[in-house]
Amino acid sequence: MSMMLQLTRQRPFLRFLRAGLYVGVLINVSIDIANGDEPSTTADSDPAQPASIEAPSSKQSKAKSGGKSKNAKPVKWEVLHVQPKGLPVPGVTKLPAKGTIQNLETLEFTGPQTPEDTFVIGKFFLNGTFGVEDGVIHRTAGANAAITLGSAEDFELEGLVDAEGLGGWFWLVGYEDGSGYLLSYAGKKKSDCYWRVTQLSRGQVVPDTDEVFNTHTWKAPQPLRLVVKDKHLSMWVGNTRLANELELPEYTAGEIVTGTYDTRYGALDVKFHSLRIKRGPLPAAK
Repeated sequence: MSMMLQLTRQRPFLRFLRAGLYVGVLINVSIDIANGDEPSTTADSDPAQPASIEAPSSKQSKAKSGGKSKNAKPVKWEVLHVQPKGLPVPGVTKLPAKGTIQNLETLEFTGPQTPEDTFVIGKFFLNGTFGVEDGVIHRTAGANAAITLGSAEDFELEGLVDAEGLGGWFWLVGYEDGSGYLLSYAGKKKSDCYWRVTQLSRGQVVPDTDEVFNTHTWKAPQPLRLVVKDKHLSMWVGNTRLANELELPEYTAGEIVTGTYDTRYGALDVKFHSLRIKRGPLPAAK
């Protein structure tokens, strides 16, 4: 296994928007998630466009399964967090005690950092926590903090996320007992911001599994979509596909974790305005 392994009150929300282009997208995503509706986008074969997450019709399901799943029910969205409407609770509050999203109490591993690139995640141990402020989940103490979104095998995750700024951020998928896949990213001042994938086993990097798969600089709150299906990972930010079915050959079911890590510029202050998930089995791609 390997581990590459992140709406508000109107005023803070608008403060983060850098261009009017984002307003329609953000409002639509927020309304969809709050209502538990499916997005209005449709799939196509263009890798630059997000694939549809609409549930297939019963006719499509039957055709794709050879007629064996005539009465199969579509996988439902599970809302993990949504920024409440109206005035939020003032100050910083803890994550809901009965919510799926929880701070991890223990998490230690060593990422692929080298002396040549100290922005890459290296030795990680927890010294921080996430909380809720202005209806948004973000790191509220320390630098190395992590939350779990529960466990899954195949899954589809999406939300409205603000990861603009400097510092480190990561995801772990299929994480279990120090093994899984790690996705990591560091916001920098001048050089390119790389997304990389690394396999972990027993808390250490599996040799020859660390790979940079794209460059990307996050700007303003944007829709994030992360899909793991049949040992392959795809990832979109806005309408840009950053990962197109990256192979995760040793992937198995495990926890989905996201967190922040310390760098020369500190940890990235990633903000989750909303999150929801479908836990597989997922329908076949259109």
